[in-house]
Amino acid sequence: MTYLVRYSNKDKASVVLDNYIMGDNLAEAGRKLNLSRERSRQLFNKAISRELVCARVAGLDRNEIKNEIKSSHNVNRAAKRYKIIIDEKRNHALRKLKSDYIRTENGLIRILGLPKSSLHLISESYPELLSILAENNNKWSRHYDKCRYCATTDIEHKSWGYCKKCYKYSTELKTLKRKYYIKHYEETRERQHIYYAAHKST
Repeated sequence: MTYLVRYSNKDKASVVLDNYIMGDNLAEAGRKLNLSRERSRQLFNKAISRELVCARVAGLDRNEIKNEIKSSHNVNRAAKRYKIIIDEKRNHALRKLKSDYIRTENGLIRILGLPKSSLHLISESYPELLSILAENNNKWSRHYDKCRYCATTDIEHKSWGYCKKCYKYSTELKTLKRKYYIKHYEETRERQHIYYAAHKST
């Protein structure tokens, strides 16, 4: 709010307006000055009128000034509310980010139970949360630093520490295929008999 900084005198009315812009409601803004809500409202209206007069003298759009004040209040009010929630859930979020291997900002705000508009506050006041996201996103795999077979990190990880290219040659996949074959042996043989009988008759 550079306009208000330029034209506001720091009397009680301006302090109430500044507190309102920073996210306080009128009752909270007045309480900081030991004023009732009604007195706070009167001072707020006085400050607004003075700002609008200054805006008219400066050739600025009065509606834009009003909208800027309201918008700044809403943004800062939301930020205060989000900050309380983030402070309560910060340690839980840190554990979840590391243990569940969260990679995206959407995953982070889902853990915190906040909307996307909270990301600005998170980036400003809680950069450590975003740094963990960056580390998770840059790591090749949760448990492996490189492919166990060819040592690459350029090809996407598939499973068991193998890249997509080497996965099909892995012992683990061959073991899985063998178990599946044994488990479904009778079904496979039955399908084969039906297939051979159908083609033999033709």
